[in-house]
Amino acid sequence: MKKIDYFDLFISPLKYKKQIFLINIIVIILTIFLIILSKILPSKFSYLPNVYTAEAKILLPTQEKTGVKRSAMEEISDAMELTVQRGIRVNQLIISILQSNSVVDQVIEKVYINKNEELKEAFLNNPSIIGKLRKEVLSYSMFSEDNSTGFIYIKFTDIDPIFAKQMVDVYLEMLGKAIHKFTLTPTAAKKLFIEERIKEIEEKLNIAKKTYIEFQQEYGIVSPEREAEQITDTISDLRAELIKKENDLARYNRTHNLTESERTELEMDIYNLRRRIINLTKGNQEELKGNTIMISKSRISELSLEFAKLKRNVENLEYIHISLLNELEIAQIQEKSEGPIIQIIDEPEIPLRKSGPPRTLLFLQIVGLIFFISLFIPVIIEFFKKYILSDPDFRQKIEILSSYISFKKNI
Repeated sequence: MKKIDYFDLFISPLKYKKQIFLINIIVIILTIFLIILSKILPSKFSYLPNVYTAEAKILLPTQEKTGVKRSAMEEISDAMELTVQRGIRVNQLIISILQSNSVVDQVIEKVYINKNEELKEAFLNNPSIIGKLRKEVLSYSMFSEDNSTGFIYIKFTDIDPIFAKQMVDVYLEMLGKAIHKFTLTPTAAKKLFIEERIKEIEEKLNIAKKTYIEFQQEYGIVSPEREAEQITDTISDLRAELIKKENDLARYNRTHNLTESERTELEMDIYNLRRRIINLTKGNQEELKGNTIMISKSRISELSLEFAKLKRNVENLEYIHISLLNELEIAQIQEKSEGPIIQIIDEPEIPLRKSGPPRTLLFLQIVGLIFFISLFIPVIIEFFKKYILSDPDFRQKIEILSSYISFKKNI
């Protein structure tokens, strides 16, 4: 094999300068045409569509405690007795939560599958594609932190700027819910307990009020006191009638003007009056001869007692409900004074300027790549012509190989 002249190979592209120039001009024109075409086509059909990136900036606020600045998440970790390995910063914990399946699944179900009906129908018919959708969503999402400022950035890129903003909004919403669900401050835990207790009391109070009103409407009872007053009036009327009957009997006995049947009838009336009074009082037959009237609690209407019980139940539940509302208000004030767990510095907005693709950079990369390839190919061609194809040994090997192939064909 001949000795290789590298200088001759290096200048060999000059022999093909016209071809190289023509190839590069064609590539430049074709690239410009394709880039312009990608901008003209609608985003859904373009192979290089304009994409937009919505962004939110959040911060974990610090709290002063015993002269040491601590983040809210660190306070939460202490409250929940959570152990975090050294080197794992709180910002990384937030980013891990954003990338967790529980958050991403909520984002998919709430917004992502609604971007088009075909995707929504495919998901509803085949929920097992959730794994594929997670990878797809995360490929368009970006979560990063700025170590110098402590900011956390949540970004989402899509051809639709409005949809990109919606995705960042739902990420923020799901992040807040996830933090409150898994990592609560003592005040937030107390507030959650009070809210659950208020809900429980309100349900009981509604049932108690409904029972109280229905009972009152059915039996027409206003109050146990009025019921007792009515019984007292009845006893007084019966005693007045009893005294009158007894006086009549005594007078008639002195005058002997009554027949036996009339006397018997009058004595029977007196007996019945006494029995009725006894049934309404604590007294007995002998005590009725005095003037004392003691109403028996057992004689007060059972309905009145039941009515009073229902009323007391409603009043007790209302008192508990008011007390819990007061405690909830105090907890809300305390929670606000402690500061939010995450603080949104920049709300996501609909992006007005595209974030990609970088068509100018793509143009320069393609043209530069083709230019270097067009220079490299003549070097290869010249190398084969001068040092491979012109080599006698190589030619002999080619002839032997071609003869062998021909012989195989003829067999």
